[in-house]
Amino acid sequence: MSNTYLKSLVIDDDIPSVPGRTDEGTPISLTDFKGRALAVFFLGKGFERTELTLVKNIKRRIDEFLEFECSPIVVSMEPEEILSSAREAEDLPFLLISDYHGAIHEAVNGLPTESAIGSWIVNDESKIVAAVPSMPPREQVSATVAALSRIVARPGSNAHA
Repeated sequence: MSNTYLKSLVIDDDIPSVPGRTDEGTPISLTDFKGRALAVFFLGKGFERTELTLVKNIKRRIDEFLEFECSPIVVSMEPEEILSSAREAEDLPFLLISDYHGAIHEAVNGLPTESAIGSWIVNDESKIVAAVPSMPPREQVSATVAALSRIVARPGSNAHA
């Protein structure tokens, strides 16, 4: 991994154009979603009980994200095969991105990390408009939805297209 990024990204920064892969193996970058608001959940290595609880909670609350015209996306350091198995087993209606080599995590956190770093809300112009620190899965999803509702409710927020 390179040390191109020397600091963690913050509110009003552009989301980095760093490639990952979908759970189907297709190359993708978060900037490919310009024009669409995103709720990006970052997971480290391991797709076990905690991570599974998080994705199940996102799935359970998918309608809330969609009401705000916001697509939830999970970025994990697991290989796409593991993410594909999780998507299939849980019938997940949102995108899972593999960051197996940690380039996306490094770009957003300033340093490579194998631990979760929370979630972001990214507006339709690919700018970070809110950050939620890592917390237990149910609380993480609730705090992200709450932050999203505050942003969308704010006049002129640009949180959705």
